Amino acid sequence: MNRVLITGGNGMLGRALTASLIEAGYTVRVASRSPRSAKANPDVEWAQSSLETGEGLEEAVAGVDVIIHCATGGYTRAKKVDIEGTRRLLAVAKQHRVKHFMYISIIGVDKIPNSYMQAKYEAEQLIKASGVPYTILRAAQFYGAIAILLKGLTRLPIGIILKGFPSQPIDINEVSTHMVELVKAGPGGHVPDIAGPRTYQLVDLARTWLGAQGKRKPLLQIPIPGKFGVAMRAGHGTAPDKARDGLTWEDWLQKQYG
Repeated sequence: MNRVLITGGNGMLGRALTASLIEAGYTVRVASRSPRSAKANPDVEWAQSSLETGEGLEEAVAGVDVIIHCATGGYTRAKKVDIEGTRRLLAVAKQHRVKHFMYISIIGVDKIPNSYMQAKYEAEQLIKASGVPYTILRAAQFYGAIAILLKGLTRLPIGIILKGFPSQPIDINEVSTHMVELVKAGPGGHVPDIAGPRTYQLVDLARTWLGAQGKRKPLLQIPIPGKFGVAMRAGHGTAPDKARDGLTWEDWLQKQYG
């Protein structure tokens, strides 16, 4: 039975992947900076480790066939985790002759001038040059992540929404299911992107999200400045030609809020 290591296994995608992989018959090992929680699935192996320092990575990778690299440092720790951490993880993976290194990236990382996106793109290049058999999948934002973003943007009495911000979000379970199929298929290089069935403007996502909760709030749209705004308005964060049939935003809201 193949053993799969998930970095960032405590995160939103990591948890969904863990469930999908176990259902598919894989042995799952979660790599996390945190010690094992009492709430952790008893069927899951646990490896406390740090991508930033390299501590525990040898033990985390030993004996695994596949690494799915989901961990990220976000905007504050992108260089330390997404770049240097990926470099460390690849070195250990090569040393242990890992058969398949899968990386989850974001649609548009090669076209959107943003420090976090650029870090993800640099991580992709490290993987391609590493000599470790790999799969790179770029995905759209997950519905749950969009909801978290909207919650932050609407905390004030007036919601502040980025204008000209098209988004093509997708259900996280559809992404995790697709990733399991990619694990089964073996290293595929840079595979086609995966995105949700419809493209929306952020303001429309905000209105429907508020409406699903029985809320109303004035929304002030703020233009996105600079090259980042140009790239977003051009739709570089979406992939209409890679749209997949499945759960829509409206379907997801119905499941969440009734």
